[in-house]
Amino acid sequence: MFRSLNAAKSDFSFIFRYLDNRVFFTASVAVSAVGALASLSLPIVIGDLVDEGRMTLVLENRLLLCIGLVAILTIYAIQGASTYMLGLVGAGFIRSLEVGLSRHTLSLPIPCLERFDEADLVSRLTNDVNKAAKIVTTTIPELAISLVMTCAIGVVLLVINWKLTVVCWFAVFLTSAIFFPFNKKLESLFLLHQELIGRVSSFFSQRVGNARVVKGFLGIPQDSKGLLELFNRKYENFVRMVGISAILSSLTSMTLVLLALGCLLYSGLLVKRGELQFGDMITFVLCVIQIVGPVSKLLEGVGELFEFKGTLRRVKEVLDKEMEDMGADEFSIHQGEITLNHVSFSYSDDEVLNDICLTIAGGSLTAIVGPSGSGKSTILSLIMKFYDNYAGQILIDGKDLRQISRVSLRQSVSCVLQDYSLFSGSLEDNLRYGRNVTATYGDCQRALSVAGAMTVVENLPGGLDFHIGERGNRLSEGQKQRIAIARSIVSRPRILLMDEATSSLDTITEEEITKALGQLQGRATIVIVAHRLKTILAADKIIVLDKSGRVVGAGRHEELLGSCTLYSEMYQKGSF
Repeated sequence: MFRSLNAAKSDFSFIFRYLDNRVFFTASVAVSAVGALASLSLPIVIGDLVDEGRMTLVLENRLLLCIGLVAILTIYAIQGASTYMLGLVGAGFIRSLEVGLSRHTLSLPIPCLERFDEADLVSRLTNDVNKAAKIVTTTIPELAISLVMTCAIGVVLLVINWKLTVVCWFAVFLTSAIFFPFNKKLESLFLLHQELIGRVSSFFSQRVGNARVVKGFLGIPQDSKGLLELFNRKYENFVRMVGISAILSSLTSMTLVLLALGCLLYSGLLVKRGELQFGDMITFVLCVIQIVGPVSKLLEGVGELFEFKGTLRRVKEVLDKEMEDMGADEFSIHQGEITLNHVSFSYSDDEVLNDICLTIAGGSLTAIVGPSGSGKSTILSLIMKFYDNYAGQILIDGKDLRQISRVSLRQSVSCVLQDYSLFSGSLEDNLRYGRNVTATYGDCQRALSVAGAMTVVENLPGGLDFHIGERGNRLSEGQKQRIAIARSIVSRPRILLMDEATSSLDTITEEEITKALGQLQGRATIVIVAHRLKTILAADKIIVLDKSGRVVGAGRHEELLGSCTLYSEMYQKGSF
């Protein structure tokens, strides 16, 4: 029980943390409570008029009728105002939680992000946040108002006849106890429902994003079957949710109707015995009828809170993860020398890099070659500080990488990834992304020229204003690759890391870019994961990794042909 209370306290503290204006929220609930309490006066007034025989007088007096009508309109105007105020609170809560969750998600370390499905994270940001907002705008206010109404009506009922009131309350509490196990089951089903929505989103978005693969491999029947299985699981789970909700709703309605009927019969019997005045009976029955709504909402609200716990668990699962530490010492890269001292790294149990020792001179062009899975791309990821859990030491200009802040490092280091990673928007938006946001038109032109992308821009309608579509799907693979290269050099980085960045380029364009990169030598340290001979031949130094993630050779092309068996074999097989 105490664990449940502590969990509820934690949930409410989470909600209040993301309320833009807690005072306004409290005021909104208070206004709602005032409107609800004001509506409570209606049965009391009606009962009093019946008992005192004043009903005819009121009906014949237009002024009193007008006053009564204005009073009723005022009550509902207050309730309308409270609804609007709570709507504003809910909108603010959604915005605040969306901002917090999106920033936190984007600030998570790469290893943490890799454990989540992309579409599932989107589902948490959209679907789960909106579900949580309902609790703020509807459930909590209704619970507060219903509790106030129930207590107030309960006091009125006690004044009229305490014995009958005790019986009524006993029936209500007995019903609540019966509902508790149903609510716990509903919580687990709702959590599974949200998880299944995330899985469907992830599965479907991957298939749409890879439509060419789906169609090319005739994968539609298989994917349709996979989606059908997910939809069936979601359907079956939803049916169970609906079933339990229907049971709860029926039990609530049946209990409250029986309660009202019992009160009506018993109070009628008391009037017949002369133990209760007819006006008090009218007031009592009207109050019982009026309490049906608040008690029903209390029971429903408790059920919604259990559903909310499932939603909140998914949101907090992300927010509870530690963000990437952007701190440590500020540092400016001058020479761009990179040193790896006995560096080892593994993603899970299998070691990817094994006791790597190498030095990359500042201002040089270095190529890293090796078979697939030898850890070439991993070296670039470690230099970018995407992963920290490596053994050994990485130095930049003699400074331990662990002591360099990610911000200062990434201000001076650019990385061109294998998948290019362009965003929806214009070419200019992509070039001026992140640290490039202050780049001038001349900076963009220079970068495009180096990347051999000027002709691409000139041939597109609108030039830099051309919208490239989601993930750049309106561009060819070669065009996307050139734009990605251009983006990486807009800010004139001191270190440029390229992960097979010329793999989608034709031979002529690759040769042009290789020559352009040669112009950057001396001003920037360039490290290329390469698989094409022309790029490798242009390198000042070639580092060879074997399948176990060890350095088995380092030098220029001619040297390695004679000294490194693996390099010689790869060259003879045409691996590059």
